[in-house]
Amino acid sequence: MEERELLICNSNMFVPYVMTECLKNKNKRYIVASDTPNINQFFELLNFDNVIQLAYSTGKVSVIYKEKKKMKSFLANYSITKVIFYHAEFGELANWLLLKFAQKGVNIEYHKVFDSIPVPKAKWYQGLKIKLKQWLCFNYFPDVLDDGTNLFPSLPNSFFKRLKAVSIESKIDRTLIYNAVKGLNDKLNIKGNVLLVSGSVVADNLVSKEDYENIVNEIIDFVGTENATIKMHPRFDDMIGKEQELNEMPKYIPGNVIIDAFDIYIGYYSTLLVEAAQNGKKVISTLYLMKPQNEASQQRFYEYLENRLNGKGIIYFPKNLQELFKLLTEYKNNSSK
Repeated sequence: MEERELLICNSNMFVPYVMTECLKNKNKRYIVASDTPNINQFFELLNFDNVIQLAYSTGKVSVIYKEKKKMKSFLANYSITKVIFYHAEFGELANWLLLKFAQKGVNIEYHKVFDSIPVPKAKWYQGLKIKLKQWLCFNYFPDVLDDGTNLFPSLPNSFFKRLKAVSIESKIDRTLIYNAVKGLNDKLNIKGNVLLVSGSVVADNLVSKEDYENIVNEIIDFVGTENATIKMHPRFDDMIGKEQELNEMPKYIPGNVIIDAFDIYIGYYSTLLVEAAQNGKKVISTLYLMKPQNEASQQRFYEYLENRLNGKGIIYFPKNLQELFKLLTEYKNNSSK
């Protein structure tokens, strides 16, 4: 039976780490498992010689039952020598799979990318439904966090203990990634040096559509449509106002694998802003340019970005458009010297 290592990649933020693992160890064979269609599509595009994919879905109990059978059937063809995972929240079927391999005594590594999201735990009765689903479907009781807008499951310390997971600080090799994707920029017809990171802000009712559209239109007018590209959130299609006039980066391309394609990143609230700032890019958040529907959520988004940043780089939070335009003008002037 063929031996392979299993890499669980259920968020775009983990893609560079998975790519680094596979590219640095071309003598090893891997299975990349993901419940995210965009990630599966991207690895199909990469077509690494030492990688095969396990694409699976999640959702209702009936879907979960079918996917468990499919995963068992697929993995029965391989001897899994190690499992590596990167997530500290969500997971669903990935968590069930981790527990299955832990029971078999397979070595499991947690490659830490970020700390758990720094938001309070939900009150016990608010998170009860989530706890029950995770226990009945995936065999563990999660912590349930409340970011002021949504409740979501987070992996408790007891979960890592059950896995006997070895915790490793994960690293990215940007040179390997650049060489693997260097042909993408021309194929994608990327324009300009500004990436507008968008999607979900209005759909999640964080700000009003009118306020968002007014601010974003002003920014696009200042930058110029010929100088900007837009990157939508993988799960949203809500381009608003003049965003629709911009060249769009395909959703299946994680923004963090082509960070060097842009000099300036502008968005409301996204891990991509953090990753760009940590790589020395000029990063501007529009968090305080728009009136929030919930001020407590706005503060938590700020704390989330600063926590993820962890002192490695700068995200600017202008309080008005004049401050934002000044940041852009200063950058343009400095780069032209």
